[in-house]
Amino acid sequence: MAFLIFKSTISSYDSFEFNGQMNVIRIYDNSIITKFKNLKILINNIQIENNVYSHYKITASGKLNIIKNLNSFNLSQGTFLQLKFEPGNINIEKIPIMNLEYHQPIVKKYLFLILLNIYDNKDPTIIKLKELNIFHYFTVSGFHFGIIFLTIHYLFKKHKISYFVAIILLLIYLIVLNFPISATRAFIFIFIFSINKLYLKNKMPNLSILSITALITVLFDITSIFSLAFILSYGITMIIFIAIEVFSFIKQSWIKNLLILLTAYVFSMLITLSINDKINVLGFIYQFLFLPVAVFSYAFSLLLWWTIYLNYYYFVFLEAFINLIHKGVYFINGIKIPFLAVIFSFCWYELYEVKLLIKKMRIFNPALIH
Repeated sequence: MAFLIFKSTISSYDSFEFNGQMNVIRIYDNSIITKFKNLKILINNIQIENNVYSHYKITASGKLNIIKNLNSFNLSQGTFLQLKFEPGNINIEKIPIMNLEYHQPIVKKYLFLILLNIYDNKDPTIIKLKELNIFHYFTVSGFHFGIIFLTIHYLFKKHKISYFVAIILLLIYLIVLNFPISATRAFIFIFIFSINKLYLKNKMPNLSILSITALITVLFDITSIFSLAFILSYGITMIIFIAIEVFSFIKQSWIKNLLILLTAYVFSMLITLSINDKINVLGFIYQFLFLPVAVFSYAFSLLLWWTIYLNYYYFVFLEAFINLIHKGVYFINGIKIPFLAVIFSFCWYELYEVKLLIKKMRIFNPALIH
């Protein structure tokens, strides 16, 4: 139903004469993506000097058309319409996002990255973080929303009011971030999780909550299912929940957590192999090493963003540490096997079902325990 409504909406704008203002949400070398009435519009043959610390609006007139031959780029970005404009019929307005001019450039770079999910893809530090397989630690995601939720829950001594305080604060943060997929997934999940905890007495398992979360996300934006961010965010979370159940028989917490992280890493590696055939040999070790660093960096940035010298010296040290560890990066060429990630996740889900079946059999037949 959602797809039919979306298709009907797209068709209604075919050959539509546009004259108005749109927000720019993506900037490429020779094209941009804008947003108009919650639809993403591709505009080719336009160049904007991309200042990541600024927001852009364009005023344009031209004709909207459905893109006939969709490619992987169109699907992943959710662009099914393009605007063709006459030269001179477009005006670009540049608006600074936030005034942090009193900070040094290195501090500004890290604060925008860690707190606001704003970064320059061509920046050497960003490239190194991606090559180390730890970039997701330093951009706002469900991981960070989870940290905030658990911290608030702990500060309020696990009182019921902690759920309401966390949801309100996370919603405000989500609006500021402009609803990135991973953070949106985390917020919806936390919201349903809180209802399940407070009013349903934990009747819904986490996988069911995740499924409802994914359904809500798709209903709001059907094109998100083609996004790599959507696939990684929901896929990794699903694998983690399954791995938690599969490895629940392990008594040593550190071994269990290590296996859960390794399972999630293998799944994410199989997904990224479909795009990039290079594998970082030590990728999992780097993720394990940088996990406490990322948690501390996020808490530090969130609480002490206003300081000048303390921020400067910390981020200089962090950058030097990243540069040092990056010297050990070694890549090997992987083999692209279609649907390998799907097969992997299917096998793990079957393990999960078998584990649940065994648990039910033990409940109905206690003799099986002995």
